[in-house]
Amino acid sequence: MLSNLNALLITWALTLIIVIGGVTLLELTYDPEEQPADTTTPANVTDGADPEAKDAAEGDTSTPQPEVKPETTADTRAQPRERMAYSTEALSSQVDPNVIDIDNMPIIGRNGTKPLNVYAAKHPVGNLRPKITLIMTNVGMNTRLSRDAIRALPSPVTIAISPYAIDADRWTDEARMGGHETLMMLPLEPFDYPRNNPGNLALLLGSSVSRENTAKLNTIMRKTDRYIGLISYMGSSFTMNSEAMRPVLTEIGNRGLMFIDARTVPASRATQVARGLGVPSSFSNAYVDENLSEEDIERKLRALENRARTLGYAVGIIRPKPITVRTVNNWLDGAHDRGFILVPVSATADKQPAR
Repeated sequence: MLSNLNALLITWALTLIIVIGGVTLLELTYDPEEQPADTTTPANVTDGADPEAKDAAEGDTSTPQPEVKPETTADTRAQPRERMAYSTEALSSQVDPNVIDIDNMPIIGRNGTKPLNVYAAKHPVGNLRPKITLIMTNVGMNTRLSRDAIRALPSPVTIAISPYAIDADRWTDEARMGGHETLMMLPLEPFDYPRNNPGNLALLLGSSVSRENTAKLNTIMRKTDRYIGLISYMGSSFTMNSEAMRPVLTEIGNRGLMFIDARTVPASRATQVARGLGVPSSFSNAYVDENLSEEDIERKLRALENRARTLGYAVGIIRPKPITVRTVNNWLDGAHDRGFILVPVSATADKQPAR
């Protein structure tokens, strides 16, 4: 009888140890801020020179991926906003009922008020310094990298949220709390589609998909609110087709938004079509961190300086990569002394010479 009791006690003790150990392990490994990847995320994309296509092909989802060079969260935060000569004043978190309908779609208010004007950040008016805009894209696809980059970069950096990000409202809130303007990313058909696939929300070429394109565009525009416009994602084939771009840009303009052409190919017609329709527009001049090396990022930033010095404005696209954040912040420390000013993308609307 005693032997049976001892055996029972031993069994009970071992069970308790296993249960406690399992709970402890879960607590150590579970990160409540890590989100699962959206099932609509593109799985195989390698579009031209667009570095974001490589992100998607490599599975740049909500699980942090290794960088080319070992980087840490501490590296990203080594350049706090306080070092920058820019305001960190939060933008309003309130949704203006005049520029949104009951279906959570942006609209032009009855008095002509546009979401572009309501949600744009302040920028210097009358300042004659050459102006540079940086747009950080693919936000929301990696929780930690996106969050750290938003908090580390100064407020004039514009934040472009992926339509495949889970809880886009969270990223809108995070960005505007730091004073950043926001955009929604608009996936468009690239060369070699469907081998290069920007995901199931991508707008595609062909008359048979025009109705589907409208539905997808509306789905993307409903993902969140308080953004000022849309920026193309991939789209090397789509943006070269003026007829395909026209109804898309017409709808964007009718919603009181601006359009930014990421310009994955020099032959893109998107900006010319947008200006012909009277849609406020801008376009990228460089993918700043196409190569994740400090030297190459600095070189691209200096090229933007040269362009801004010549033409008044220059726009670059970056990603929420630790090496990018650190290098950009280091570069910005001396930009003012070199005569440049960083502005949000709304300040570039129709300012660049179209070609």
